[in-house]
Amino acid sequence: MAKVSVNTFVISCVTAIRNEVKIKTLRLRNRTSSMLEETFKVAAKVARGEIRHQRINGKTVPISLNSGEDGPASPSTWQKP
Repeated sequence: MAKVSVNTFVISCVTAIRNEVKIKTLRLRNRTSSMLEETFKVAAKVARGEIRHQRINGKTVPISLNSGEDGPASPSTWQKP
């Protein structure tokens, strides 16, 4: 049986872990990118008026582009930091 130093063993383990992390990060990045792409496509369709309803808990509900009951907030109502 060949002798392997501890340093060589540790280096090979670290290299294997780095490669695994790179692969998993790439997969996660690709999955996130495709989900964002789909989200923006749907948002564009909503903005163009191609999609007018959505299904929530089995019920069809109209989509509103307003942010709340009173509509979008005006700059005068924004809180200053």
